[in-house]
Amino acid sequence: MASKGELTLIVPGARGWDIWRGTKAEGFRLDHRGEEVLASDLKGLSGSELTMVFPVRNVTFAPFMFPSGEIELQKDAATMHMERLGIKVDPFGGQLTDLFNVEQNEESAVLLPVVLSSPEEGTIPTRAPNHFDVSPRMFPLPRGGVTLWMEMGVWVFAFSGHGKVLYAQATTETELGSELVRDIQLARTQLSIQGIHVTESCLVWRSEEGGAPFDSEVDVFGSMLTVPLSVENKPQPILPEQYSELLPADISAERRSKAAKHRSMTIAALVALLYLGVVGYFVWDYVDLKSQRDFVQREADELREKSGSVTNFIRVWDGDLEPMVNEKFYPVDVLHSVAKSLPPGRTVKFKEFAVGPEGDITIEAESKEPKHLTAFRSNLLKSEVLRNDYLWNDPSKNKQTKGEGWGFRLEGTRKL
Repeated sequence: MASKGELTLIVPGARGWDIWRGTKAEGFRLDHRGEEVLASDLKGLSGSELTMVFPVRNVTFAPFMFPSGEIELQKDAATMHMERLGIKVDPFGGQLTDLFNVEQNEESAVLLPVVLSSPEEGTIPTRAPNHFDVSPRMFPLPRGGVTLWMEMGVWVFAFSGHGKVLYAQATTETELGSELVRDIQLARTQLSIQGIHVTESCLVWRSEEGGAPFDSEVDVFGSMLTVPLSVENKPQPILPEQYSELLPADISAERRSKAAKHRSMTIAALVALLYLGVVGYFVWDYVDLKSQRDFVQREADELREKSGSVTNFIRVWDGDLEPMVNEKFYPVDVLHSVAKSLPPGRTVKFKEFAVGPEGDITIEAESKEPKHLTAFRSNLLKSEVLRNDYLWNDPSKNKQTKGEGWGFRLEGTRKL
C-alpha cells in the first residue's frame, strides 16, 4: 500500500512487471517483482500517482541528425523522417508519438522520434496511469556507449550520449551471444551512417545482485564485441526531467470522459450556488422587510396607545360636549330661535322647553286654535338654524284636547 505523497512506477522487469514506489527526491524502492506479463494482472496500484513505463519491445526508436538549429522545424522534420522510414502510426490509437532532443547546437540537432505500438488488450493496467514513458528514459544511462539488460524475458540494448538515450532495441535473444553482438554492431553502423557516433564501450546490467549474467558469460560476450565491457547491478529507476507525451487512446478517452464529467459537476455546482445565492438574497430581503415592518408595527402600537386618550377625548367632545360648546346649539340661542318662531299675538303659550344631552329639543305648549300650532311649526321650519340642524315631528299627532284649548308636544332631533 502506497503512503501519502508517494509515486508508483510500473516498470518492465527481467521476467515480468516490477512495481517501484518512492519519491523523486528520496528515490524508489522495489515493492513487487513478479512474473506477470500482462499489466492488467497487476494488483495494489491504488492510492498514489501512477506512471507506466513501456518496454523497449513496444516502442520504435528512429534517431536522426537534423542539419538545422531551428527548433520550430524539428517536429515536421521528425514526421518526414518517420514517413521516409515507412513507420506508420495508428491514427486511432491516441498520442502514440513523441520527440526528444538528445543534442542541440546552433547548426544541428540529434533528434529521437519514438513511436509506440497501439497497446493490445491487457497491456494497460486496470487503473488508468497518470503518466507514460519508455523504459530507457527511466534509468541512469552512462554518458556514452551501449547498455544491455534483460527485459520481459529477452535482452535489450540502448545507445546513449550525454546520458540520454540515442537509440534502443529489443532483441529475441535470451542469452549473451553472437546474435546479440550482430544486432548491436548493425545498430551502431546505422547510427554512424546518419552522422551519430557512439562511444565504443559496453555496460551490462544484472537484474539481480549476484545473478545472471555470470562473469564467464560476460567475458565470452566481451571478446566477441571487442569493446571495453563492465558489469553492474541494474540501478533503481529515476524520473525524467519531463514525462513523455505518449497517451494511448483508451486512456485519452477516459480522461476526456472524466474531464467532461468534472465540467458538468462544476457547472451544476455553480448553478446550485447561484440558485442558493438568489434564494439567500430574497430570504435576506424578506427578513429585512419583515424586520422593518415589525419595527413600524411596534411604533404604531406605541402611538396607538399614546393616542388612545386623544381619540377618547375627541369622541367625548363630539358626542357629549359639542352641544355645550358649539354656539349654534347653546340652549339660550336655541330658545331664542324658537321664541322668534312663535306666531304673533301670544296665540301659543309655552308650558315646557328642554334641551337634551344630545342637543334634542322638546317643546310643550298650548293654543286655543290648531291653526296656531301649524303656523308655529311652519315658522320653525323656516328658521335657518332650526330647519338645517333639526328634524321636527308632526305636532298634529300629539295634540290633545283640554277643555276649549289645544295642547301639543313638539320634538326636534338634532341632525348628526
